[in-house]
Amino acid sequence: MIEVTGEKLMALILRYATLQQLGAAFRDRFKASAGSECWRLSRWLLLRIDDGTFTENQVRNFFELTVPQWDTLKAKLEDRRAKWEEMQVAGGE
Repeated sequence: MIEVTGEKLMALILRYATLQQLGAAFRDRFKASAGSECWRLSRWLLLRIDDGTFTENQVRNFFELTVPQWDTLKAKLEDRRAKWEEMQVAGGE
């Protein structure tokens, strides 16, 4: 436990030490996903590219893809993100 201004906080324990380890773990989870989980993960990954957490080149390397293969996957990711966002909107109807 760490105490900060009277509050006790748990120490942050990181599961992955390097960006490559995080990328490999994400790739494995993504490849095993289906349906709405795949859509959610697609959205998460594209948001991380948009906010600068990852570059497209880093993600391409995580997935061990060539540039044309990445372009194909990115188009699929965009489609899946759109499906996730549509499902979120429709959930309240």
